[in-house]
Amino acid sequence: MTYPPAIEKALVYLQTKEIPDEFKNDKMWYAHKFFWKRGIALPPAILADFSVNTLYFGIYGILMYFPVSLITGLVFRNNKSWTASEVMINLLLWFVGFGFIFAWQKSRERRSLGLLSWKEIQNLPDEKP
Repeated sequence: MTYPPAIEKALVYLQTKEIPDEFKNDKMWYAHKFFWKRGIALPPAILADFSVNTLYFGIYGILMYFPVSLITGLVFRNNKSWTASEVMINLLLWFVGFGFIFAWQKSRERRSLGLLSWKEIQNLPDEKP
């Protein structure tokens, strides 16, 4: 499978590092592969900067809001109907909560593994055989 050149370069970089397989296996990044197959170079979460990860995981948090709120409503038999402003505030809190927590976790993991950031990898010279 061919990905955008920036992604190929990042995946080669990750393969050369002595890190756990979960961080260098491109089979693990299902959502990222969706974009990569369409030519969009969304960096792997372990290499992306804080703002990209905040946006990515914040959107994921909003998507998780709906099934979680449905399940908790069914389990606790909450019949209270929410106003539109309450729903928007909850969505914002889920976006910020998921976004910041997971972005902070990924940036911490990248530092602890001693990996370069996405921008630093893209500035590395290309290896030509």
